[in-house]
Amino acid sequence: MRKIFLSSVAALIMSVPGLSARAADKDILDTLKADDRFTTLVQAIEKANLTESLRSGTWTLFAPVNDAFKAVPDWDATMQDTAKLSKMLNNHLIKENLSSSDASREVASAGEMKYKVDFAAKKVAEASITQADWKATNGTIHVIDRVLMPGEKTAEATPLLRDWLFDPLKSLVSSVVPPLAPNAAQASAAGNSAQ
Repeated sequence: MRKIFLSSVAALIMSVPGLSARAADKDILDTLKADDRFTTLVQAIEKANLTESLRSGTWTLFAPVNDAFKAVPDWDATMQDTAKLSKMLNNHLIKENLSSSDASREVASAGEMKYKVDFAAKKVAEASITQADWKATNGTIHVIDRVLMPGEKTAEATPLLRDWLFDPLKSLVSSVVPPLAPNAAQASAAGNSAQ
């Protein structure tokens, strides 16, 4: 009975994309090609001439599933504009190997888009990470439910940085220059308008 259970568990693990030990014998592009959830992404990678990039180097790819591309405005036009397509796809690539055990942080993509990656919350920018740590020979794939677009809200990474930089400055200024009392400000404004 125990052997049947263990065999069933092993068969289940091997059938789930990304959990199979066989996935680690392929590069990122071949790993994507082996899974029907990424046919649109693979077509876009080929159209944008990024195939060689995804066969060498070390990368983290946040890989949108086919349905994610349906939400991209003017997707058909984007597929025809190689430069725009390449930039959009490079937004999904990080030139280092990130895994779900990494701490939450802001990263810069190969497309120069900055966004927050939070594996604990299963989020990258506004996308949800639906499968993490899918290993390939030259990096890691994390499956996401939407395409990462420039100008997209990036969680709270930017406001936190702004607050960290400017709150001490505001405190310093307010300690040196006390605010005017409301009556003093009104009297000052009234005196200026009378002149």
